[in-house]
Amino acid sequence: MNHNSPTQQILEQLSRTENLREYLVLVYGRISQEMIISAISLTENKLKLENFHQAAITRTKIISAELLQNMLKHQIFNEKCLPYFILGFTDKSLRIITGNLLLKTTCDTLTHRIDKYKRIGKDQLRSYYIETFRNTELSPEGNAGLGILDIVFRAGQQVNYRITPFNDEICAMELNIMIHNKVTARQPQQS
Repeated sequence: MNHNSPTQQILEQLSRTENLREYLVLVYGRISQEMIISAISLTENKLKLENFHQAAITRTKIISAELLQNMLKHQIFNEKCLPYFILGFTDKSLRIITGNLLLKTTCDTLTHRIDKYKRIGKDQLRSYYIETFRNTELSPEGNAGLGILDIVFRAGQQVNYRITPFNDEICAMELNIMIHNKVTARQPQQS
């Protein structure tokens, strides 16, 4: 890997700010359906190796699939800012860190929704989530606009973002999602 690559810079920044002991970079570059399938499979295998509880693995796979599908659907490709999907591990949780270019209008919509969903109390968010899924119809493109709600709900509202302007019409958006392994802490590997 190029020592000054954007991925290297991202990992160096994360190691300074996130207290993560290990990373798994799953996607870096143009996103495709095949890459999504591979990334989710690698994610599941890694979490099993790390002895994460099945509920945390399932939640992570659902969140990962939603994030990667949204990255595929909304990606704006530019060699200077490639999309990425990274898993980072602590002793009792993991972080999913994604980054990609979006239209500023899309960034504004997403940040507004994330802030709205994070302000709702957990019990109210659950009710809102269920009611929204019951009453929302898919558009002809198959989009109901529910992806970020699903992510925030399943992550227990542990979703943060950072927006960096790229040019007049595009911004770089990074999502940082924490998923706790609530049922059991990670256990040492058995020989």
